Amino acid sequence: MTSVDRGIQAQSIKQFLLWAVGLSAFILAAFSLGSKAWVLLVVPGIGLCFIGARRIVDARSARSWPQVPAVVLESKVKQHIEPEKYSPLVYFYPEVMLKYQAGSGEHETSTYGLIKGDYRSLEKSDIEKIATRYLSGQVVQVYVSPSNPARAVLIPGMSAYHSSSSWALVVGGIIVAGLAASVGVINAL
Repeated sequence: MTSVDRGIQAQSIKQFLLWAVGLSAFILAAFSLGSKAWVLLVVPGIGLCFIGARRIVDARSARSWPQVPAVVLESKVKQHIEPEKYSPLVYFYPEVMLKYQAGSGEHETSTYGLIKGDYRSLEKSDIEKIATRYLSGQVVQVYVSPSNPARAVLIPGMSAYHSSSSWALVVGGIIVAGLAASVGVINAL
C-alpha cells in the first residue's frame, strides 16, 4: 500500500467516523427534543442535499461552457496541509495562472478545476506532471461561465474525490431529512 493509498484510506475512515457520530447524535437529538423539534432537524438535511446537488449541477454545466483561448502566465504546484493526530497530511494541487478575454474585458484566473485544490495528490510528482504541461506564454483553451465571465476553468467538472463527496452530501441529506421526517411522524402518532 502506497502513502497515497494510506492517506486516502485514513481520510475516508475519518469521514466515515464523523458521519457515524453525527448520525448518532442526530438520532438521539431527534427523539429527545419533543414532538415539534424534528422540523428543525429537517433543515440541515435539506441543506446538505442542496449543497451536494449544487456542486454536481455546476460540474455538469461547466462541460457545456464556451471555450476561449487563454495565455498561461504561470504554472506551479501548491500544497495544503491537513492536520492529523499523528502526522499531517500534505496534499499537492496544481495552480495555473491564466489571462483570457471574455465578456467585456480581460480576466485572470488560477482555478485548474471548479473547486480550488481539487485534482490533488499526496504525491508531489503527480501534480508536477500536470503543472509542467502548462508553460508560461502557452495558449490553452479555458471553459468560461456564460453567466460570470470572470469565472473560468481549465478542467470542467470535478475530480472523482469531490464527485463522490458531493453525492455523499446528497444521499446523506436525504437520509437526515428522511429520518427527521420519520421521527416527526412517529412523534405525531
